[in-house]
Amino acid sequence: MFFRKPIMNSARSPFRIQAFTDDPALRSEFLNLAERLYAGDPGHAPATRLQETKLLDPSHPFIQTGAETYFLAFRGDQAVARCAAIHNPALPEREPGLGLIGFFDCAEDIEAAAALLLAACLHLKKKGFRRVRAPVNRDTWHRYRILCGGFDHPPVPMEPYNKPWYAEALETADFQKSARYRSTETADIDGCVTRYALYFKRCQRNGFSFRNLDMSRFEAEILDLHRITLEIFAENHAYTPIGPDEFLELYQPLRDKIDPEFVVSAFAPDGRRCGYTFAFPDARGILHVKTVGVLPSAQGRGLSLALLAPVYERALSRGYKAVRHCLMKSDNSSTKFDPAAKTIRQYALYEKQLGSDPSS
Repeated sequence: MFFRKPIMNSARSPFRIQAFTDDPALRSEFLNLAERLYAGDPGHAPATRLQETKLLDPSHPFIQTGAETYFLAFRGDQAVARCAAIHNPALPEREPGLGLIGFFDCAEDIEAAAALLLAACLHLKKKGFRRVRAPVNRDTWHRYRILCGGFDHPPVPMEPYNKPWYAEALETADFQKSARYRSTETADIDGCVTRYALYFKRCQRNGFSFRNLDMSRFEAEILDLHRITLEIFAENHAYTPIGPDEFLELYQPLRDKIDPEFVVSAFAPDGRRCGYTFAFPDARGILHVKTVGVLPSAQGRGLSLALLAPVYERALSRGYKAVRHCLMKSDNSSTKFDPAAKTIRQYALYEKQLGSDPSS
C-alpha cells in the first residue's frame, strides 16, 4: 500500500515531519541520514548501511507480516531525525497493545527529534496501541536499546552504539526508562578460571558434557542453537521469537569470524544440548561474552558458570587481558558471574504509555 502524508509542526518551528511507507526517494533519505550522521565515527559499524537496506526492502519477510510506517524530520531541506512506527505481530500475548519505535537516529536537534517521536507515537495510538517501546528495530534479534553511559570506552562489536544525546531526545518526548542493561569487564581471568572450574567438574560428575561448536556442521549447529534459544529466552524482557531461516541469516555473516573454542555447548546426560555460551575475542586482547544460556529444565545446577570455565581458561592461555560480559540486564542473575567486574557501559530501553483516546 502506498502512503505518503506530510505532518507539519507549528509555524514557529522551521522543521517538518514526513511520514511514508513506500517511497524509494524517502527510503534512500532515511538510510542516508544514519550514514551521514556517523561518517567518520569509530563507533559506527560500516556494515550498517547494507544491513539496513536489506531490512527495509519491501520484499523483506517482516514487511509481509508486520507493518511499518517511517518518519523523517527535516530542518530546511536536510533530514535531521528518523524512526519507524512498528507493529510486530509476533510480540507475545503477555504484551497486548504494544507498539514499537525503531530505526531511531537523530542529529543533535532535540526539538525535531522529539517531535518526530511524538508523531510516531500518535500514529501508533491511532492504530489502537496503548504503549510504545523504543528503540527496537522490530525485535530483540536486531538493534535495540540505546547506549546511555560509557561513551569514553572504545566501541564494542555487536553492541548498540549511538550519539550521546539520544536519551535526551527520548525523554523530551516523554519516554521513560523501562529496563537497564550494562556491560562489565574483569581483568581477574585467573581468579574466575579457578572459581568456574569447580562448577565445570561438578557438572561433569553429574553426567553433563561440553564441546566446542562443530564448524564442519555449521548450519546444523546454528539451527540446533536456535531451537534451544527460543526456549531459553522465551520469558526475557521484550523477547520475540524468530524463525530458523532468519536466525541462520543473522549468524551466516559471522561464520568466518567465529572461533569455535569460544562457542561452547553443554549436553545433558541423555545427549541433548541444554545450554551454550557464545563469545569472541577482539584485536585488543579482550574476550566479549555475548550469550550464556541454559534451558529452564537444566537450570539450578551451575551450568552457566560451568560453561564459562573453558571459555575463561582459553582466554587465559591465549594471554587475553580482560573479559567482558555484554548487555546484561541489570536485575539479571548473570550480573553475578563476576561480582568484582567493573561496569564500563550502560544501556537502556524506553517505554511510553499512550492512553486510549486516539484523537488526543
